[in-house]
Amino acid sequence: MKFSTLIVCLCAGSTCISQTPMHKTRVDTSKPKLQEAKLFMDTTKKASVAPYEAKFYRDTVPRRTVMIINETVKNIVETRTVSGQIKDPNGRPVAFATIKIKGKNIGRSTDQNGNFSIPIDKNDKLSVSIVGYSDIELDPNQTNITVNGFNIQSKQSVFNSIQNSTKESALNIFPIPYPVPSATYSIQSNSIPQARYFYQVDSILRAGLDGCRYDERRYYYIPHGFALVTQMEQINKEGSSLDPPDRWSAKIANDLNNPWDYFKALFSTPKGFYRVLIFLYTDIDLSSNGNFISEEEARKWLNNGFNSLPNEIKYSTATNNHSCTLLVYHYEKKPGIDGEMLVPSGLSGRIHFLNSNLSNYIR
Repeated sequence: MKFSTLIVCLCAGSTCISQTPMHKTRVDTSKPKLQEAKLFMDTTKKASVAPYEAKFYRDTVPRRTVMIINETVKNIVETRTVSGQIKDPNGRPVAFATIKIKGKNIGRSTDQNGNFSIPIDKNDKLSVSIVGYSDIELDPNQTNITVNGFNIQSKQSVFNSIQNSTKESALNIFPIPYPVPSATYSIQSNSIPQARYFYQVDSILRAGLDGCRYDERRYYYIPHGFALVTQMEQINKEGSSLDPPDRWSAKIANDLNNPWDYFKALFSTPKGFYRVLIFLYTDIDLSSNGNFISEEEARKWLNNGFNSLPNEIKYSTATNNHSCTLLVYHYEKKPGIDGEMLVPSGLSGRIHFLNSNLSNYIR
């Protein structure tokens, strides 16, 4: 079982915008607060779960949340050294001869007894310089040579040592506590509690999403579990998905180059009702962080994350304390106005679950 220390940081953009329940925009200038959490990951890809301690900054309005992992990695380092002695034609030690590695600015001199030692890499070649004589090429694999009457005895030694280095990688995590949703629903399922591992829970959720044609989705890490996010879709007032292509016509480009591009996109996006569904599977108590998230930011959840459940947690154990919660982020779009989040939705989380047709597959 491998243990590593995680350092988690939140990339939150230049400003943080939140909304009050009256949907008035304000700028939140408060500083991020340092919080602590535990992320359980299975690095051995077996049933056992290795705990990782994590410290991270949670901003007031989550944008892209990235966990930076600093993991100590042990590397086997091979060290080669050539040692020997140089004697002149009369058998006397040659002092102050220079041994150089060809093609590199590395050299050593012999001592009063003609002895030398120089570190090399595999396939390095050596040259020996003695004042008044031509250079002598020395193959490190040779142990005894005589050139121009000079005798060079040498030996190559190879040592293996372990050196620690830091490997840094990024993980996309979903913010917990989460932004204020329009509605929530604790999914009542007979199949999910029977799952023993995370990948089995994922297969149940994927079957439901595939059956309802939620083809685009992303995965995020959360403490003790994972989050599954769907693409923003257009729905009717009853919470049923529209038929394609209207269902997915809600998309605003996420790589807009300037405010004018975004302003034009507001007018080109069809008016109506839009929804993002998020499944949270974990054994921790869930709650909201009290902040609202804009339609634009909700769309960007699909830009980050993973295309499939990460290998590190596929075989993590699903316990009796794990449960699946559905978060619904419901917006109303009017011409020329960014989508207004509906809090509350006007439809319960259960109605969203039923009318999305997911209840016919996730049972």
